[in-house]
Amino acid sequence: MGCYRFDAFELDVDLFALRRGSEALPMQPKIFDVLRLLVERRGRVVSKTELLREVWHDENVYDGVVAWSGDKILDWYLT
Repeated sequence: MGCYRFDAFELDVDLFALRRGSEALPMQPKIFDVLRLLVERRGRVVSKTELLREVWHDENVYDGVVAWSGDKILDWYLT
């Protein structure tokens, strides 16, 4: 699958790792999957329906979970 670099970050899909420079950033599996999906589909809008289908496999999840996942990713990006 590979490794994606963006800004100061490196997302290694094979190693399930996110790094900012040399700092490893711990991530929960679903948060990692959301970030991976967004990075793989960069440059286009990813709908909530698509996120639910691809990350949660159409499980019945609370809408706030998707927003919370995005908030966690933004926290890492902005700090």
